[in-house]
Amino acid sequence: MIRILPYMAVFAFFASIVLWPGAPAQARNAEDVLSIELSSDHVGISTGFNGATFSVFGHNRVDGDVAIVIQGPLHSFVVRRKDQVAGIWMNKQSMRFVRIPVYYDVATTKALPELAGIDVLRDYSIGLDVLNLQHRGSKKEQAVAKFKEALVRGKQQEGNYPLEPRKIEFLSDNFFRADFKVPANVPTGEYRVRAFLFKDGALIDQEEKQLQVAQVGLGASVYTMAYTQSFLYGFMAIFFALFAGGSAYYVMRR
Repeated sequence: MIRILPYMAVFAFFASIVLWPGAPAQARNAEDVLSIELSSDHVGISTGFNGATFSVFGHNRVDGDVAIVIQGPLHSFVVRRKDQVAGIWMNKQSMRFVRIPVYYDVATTKALPELAGIDVLRDYSIGLDVLNLQHRGSKKEQAVAKFKEALVRGKQQEGNYPLEPRKIEFLSDNFFRADFKVPANVPTGEYRVRAFLFKDGALIDQEEKQLQVAQVGLGASVYTMAYTQSFLYGFMAIFFALFAGGSAYYVMRR
């Protein structure tokens, strides 16, 4: 497991808040009461990548409850259901989900129902139960619920959706930290990291950062070639396959 924690960046974040004029007393204005920083704003996927861990550090200048949501790029997915037909298991039903985050995680200071009302949580996609999973096809609630459950269960098995919300740890009265794990199969792209501050069920402030997940090194070159020069990539793949097969045959003959 690769851990991404540049402590100098974290120290600089804390120092900028502590040394900021007027910060220890009260917020300079009512709209600036929550701030967050990432331990790293990028995750590099190289050969042998087996996952990573990164942290979100923050400071709330008004007492309240905090939630952090991370969402990956939006993709479409098809969930299929198998049934027995003449003794053979076959794909009989399917449902297409559109604009679904390939990665989703959430951390909170308390249980989700205690943060805010269900409508507020749904508006900001805070919590897996209120995540908007848009679909195409059947409109029967019972059928939709089963396909949604299958989609979420599959994502949880991949490690891309949480089994339960993570805990936000307070390092002091107003400084907090939450750790997130990125699985080895995480897709590349831009990820949204959003933090929300609630007080008595009302949203006080929010802030958003971007996290970039990208290929690096030789893997990045191969990945880029596969998508930008597909013909050359295919030709080279066939050439190396024939070369490896021929070499193996020659060695075995000797």
